Amino acid sequence: MVRTHFLFLSDPSPELKKEIKSSDPIQCLATPPVYVVQPSMGSIPTSQLLPPEDHATLHELVAISCKFDTTTATTVPLADIDHYLEVVAIALQLVKPTRGFLEYSLEFDSQRGVTSMSTSTQSVALQLMHSNPYLRYQEHHTIMPDDVKRAISLLTRVSQAMELHQSSWTHSYGSIHRALVFFCQGYTVNLHDLKQLFWAAGLDCLFASKKDSRKRGARTISERLQRLWGADFRPYSADTVNIPIHQSRPDHHLIDIGEHIFWLRNAFIHGLTIKPSWLSPAGSLEQGYAYQLFECTEILLRLTLVRLFEDTGLFDVFLDPVELDKYFS
Repeated sequence: MVRTHFLFLSDPSPELKKEIKSSDPIQCLATPPVYVVQPSMGSIPTSQLLPPEDHATLHELVAISCKFDTTTATTVPLADIDHYLEVVAIALQLVKPTRGFLEYSLEFDSQRGVTSMSTSTQSVALQLMHSNPYLRYQEHHTIMPDDVKRAISLLTRVSQAMELHQSSWTHSYGSIHRALVFFCQGYTVNLHDLKQLFWAAGLDCLFASKKDSRKRGARTISERLQRLWGADFRPYSADTVNIPIHQSRPDHHLIDIGEHIFWLRNAFIHGLTIKPSWLSPAGSLEQGYAYQLFECTEILLRLTLVRLFEDTGLFDVFLDPVELDKYFS
């Protein structure tokens, strides 16, 4: 019996579709065999669970896919297959965040047809037509071939940081594991304002001292962020951040906003208010300072994780509580 699992990506670029069609599917993992594919018309069976318009829409998307014969021996338990698809999706979201993160999934086998499907997949056509990006700066994000290649280069460390059978409290990747979990939870939580809380918690996981309680809090984490990225670092000018031409953002510098990110986080946690001047004017969400801090929190966490996964030496520093404090001393 051949079983296939799909995790669909909602914003593939025309260039990515073209590359997949003109060559072979893009291999991401060898064990289990995970590929980025564009499903052919025959690879997703028609199902009474899917309206015709949704069945057609899925064929226009790109999917992370694993296809395997359940009658042969495998080193990966069947129950773990979806986890490996999600790991690839996480790496892609780090490199190029797009809509529909972990939302659209479908499983079927050659004998029984569709065996499992996410609720969102049953209304994929409607959702893609009306859904907004997670953050306004991501409005025109699409996944390019180079994004897939960069994500693949992160997979070894992302897979280790998301290792399935370790407790979060005793995980060998410690604070990096938890920061990555917070990154994902910021995208999957349904309450919009709470996303910033998760992403700020991810920065806290990475930058707060694990040995000295005096080296925690907004000021310390802001200083450590500046040490890593530079005081004049501008999140909106960073790699993988492209503000749509019909939007605008101030040229924020890290030295000016670092502590404010955690003031906003603390306002959520402690039930405080924020300055009226931080609020967004009616009908222009992205013009509000609090909303811009919201976006910059995600950008800083995401880029820091990518940097750690791409830089072995820096990764090892953040993994060791003693070396972390030495690095920022």
